[in-house]
Amino acid sequence: MNTAHNGAHLGEALFKLCDRLKIVEKIGHIASDNATNNDTMIQEFAECYEKRTGKVFPCKTWHVRCLAHMINLSAQAVISTRSQTKYYNPHTKDDHMPDVMANDWDEIGLVRAICVKARSSLQRKEFFDAIQGQHGVKALKLLLDLMVRWSSTYIMLHRAESRRSVMINDFIFELSMREKNLGKRRKIVALQLSNDEWKRVTLFLNLLGYADDVQQAFSAEAAPTLFNALPAIKKLYAQWEKALGKDKYKPFAAALEAGMEKVDEYYCKTAASDVHIMAMLISLMTCDLKALAEKKFSERYSLLGNTSVHMLALLLPLHENSSQPGGIRRKPWLMEYNLSLDTVESMSEDMDIVQWWGFNAHRYLVGASLVRDYLAVMASLVSSERTFSAAGITISKRPNRL
Repeated sequence: MNTAHNGAHLGEALFKLCDRLKIVEKIGHIASDNATNNDTMIQEFAECYEKRTGKVFPCKTWHVRCLAHMINLSAQAVISTRSQTKYYNPHTKDDHMPDVMANDWDEIGLVRAICVKARSSLQRKEFFDAIQGQHGVKALKLLLDLMVRWSSTYIMLHRAESRRSVMINDFIFELSMREKNLGKRRKIVALQLSNDEWKRVTLFLNLLGYADDVQQAFSAEAAPTLFNALPAIKKLYAQWEKALGKDKYKPFAAALEAGMEKVDEYYCKTAASDVHIMAMLISLMTCDLKALAEKKFSERYSLLGNTSVHMLALLLPLHENSSQPGGIRRKPWLMEYNLSLDTVESMSEDMDIVQWWGFNAHRYLVGASLVRDYLAVMASLVSSERTFSAAGITISKRPNRL
C-alpha cells in the first residue's frame, strides 16, 4: 500500500482485493490481531459493500481477534509488572541493566544482563562454552528475549536456569576477575543471583510456562481453531488464579493480577461476536444459549432452501407426536434443532468433534452446514504470519532472480 495504513485505507484495499477475486459475499469471518485500526478496517469493508450494492453486509459479527496475540499481551503484562528493566537494545548500551542497589532485585533483569554479557563478544561466547565443557555439560548459548517475539522471555529464563550453576560459580566470577576497572568489576559481581533468587526464577518460569503452552497450541497449522482456543484461554486464567492463592507465588501476586486482568479484558470482548458463542455451543453440544442457536438455525434453514425442506419432510413423521407439532410446522427448522438437543450422542475418546460431524453430517443437515462455517474459524494468525515471514526471507534482494 502506498498510503497510510489506517483502518479506512486497509478496509478499502481489502474490499477491492476481495471484489476482484469475487469472494466478497463468500466471506464468513476475518481474524486479525488486536490493533485498533483493524476494527475500523472491518467497518470500512462493510461500508464499501453497502455503497456498491445498496445492501447491508450479510455477516454482522464476523471479526475474530487473534487469541494468540491476546495471550502474548497477557504474558507481557505479567513480565512488565514483575520486571521494570528494559529489553536489550544494542543502540542504548546499558538501559537493560537492572538497579542492583534496589532492595527487591529484579531477577529477570539480572538474567537478561548476564545473557548480554555472555553474548557481547566472540571471546566471551567461547569462554562460556569452555566453562560448560569443564563441567561436562553440552555447550549451549544463552538466549536474549525480545518484546516482539512471543515466549522469548520464558525461553531466555529456561535456558539460563538450566545453566545457572555454571553462571553463578564460574562465569560471572571469572569475568569479574578479568575486569581491571574496579567499578566495572563491582557491576559484574552484582549480577550474581543468590539461591533464593534462582528459586524465584524457577517459580516465575512456571507461571510463564502456562502461557507458553497455550502459545505452542496456537502455533500449530490446523489445531488453533476457535472452539479449541477458548477453553485453552479459560484454562490459563484458572491456572494463574490458582497460583495466586499459593504462598510460594506471593512475590508475583501483582504480576499475576495484571496478567489475569488482561486475559479477562480480551476474553470479555469475545462475547461481542456471535462466532465465539456459536463455536463453543456447537463443540460443547449445550443448550445454554438457546435463543442464539435458534436464530442461527432459522437463518441457515432459509439459506439452504429446498434441500433442507426435503430432508426435514422425511423426518417430520418421526416427530408427529412431538409436544409442539404445530410449532414445528410453523418453524420446520425447529425439528432438527430439537432433535440435535434431545438426542444423547456418544463419542469415543480418540475422536474429536470435527471427526464426529464428518460421520454424522447426514443426520443434521442444517447443523452440519453451520459446523462447516463455525468450527473452521481460526483463532490465531500464527500460520499466516509464519508464511509472511518465510516469504520475507526468501524474496529478498539477494535471491531476487528465483
